[in-house]
Amino acid sequence: AVEEITPKNDPLLVGEGDYPDCYYLQEDSPCIDSGDNAAVPADTFDLDGDLDTAEQLPIDLDHNMRFSDDPTTVDTGSGTAPIVDMGAYEHHFNDCNRRRRTVFIFPN
Repeated sequence: AVEEITPKNDPLLVGEGDYPDCYYLQEDSPCIDSGDNAAVPADTFDLDGDLDTAEQLPIDLDHNMRFSDDPTTVDTGSGTAPIVDMGAYEHHFNDCNRRRRTVFIFPN
């Protein structure tokens, strides 16, 4: 029997070959729109600069919008649409050559 591809057994990350540490989601990743909106932490350090530290973190590790719907993917996650993707990056593009390194400086 063919095993179903799931976020648990294969998240279908781009990171292969020249970019083994690239954790962007492939176009057909089961992690797209399958996260848990309630699990997104608060924007405690105001990383988006809007002075709202009580909101859920609205950006991913690349500073792209965290709550972004992929209209070609059925929402299988938990919460009100748009459903977040599993992982550090929301699925916007998956070209590891274009990725940015983001450095966060947190106050002591």
